[in-house]
Amino acid sequence: LDQIPVHAPKGQLGHLLGAAGAVETILAFQALGDGILPRTLNCDPVDPEIMLNLNNANHASLPDGDSQRFLLKNTFGFGGHNISLILSSP
Repeated sequence: LDQIPVHAPKGQLGHLLGAAGAVETILAFQALGDGILPRTLNCDPVDPEIMLNLNNANHASLPDGDSQRFLLKNTFGFGGHNISLILSSP
């Protein structure tokens, strides 16, 4: 891929404290299953090279085909709780 699609759901969800990682992981599995990343709301891109779905942009489609899709999901929380997961499509 020349560009990797990026999704940041916190602008839509707010701060869910301990539930943020779980809810974002559910969204990630849904995106893998559907092959579509949802839009990112309430965010101004810092770097124009990042393919971030904004309010007026279409949903980003994940690669199709017979190959598995993979998704990197990062959660960075208060108190140094930092977790990264690599998820794959079924």
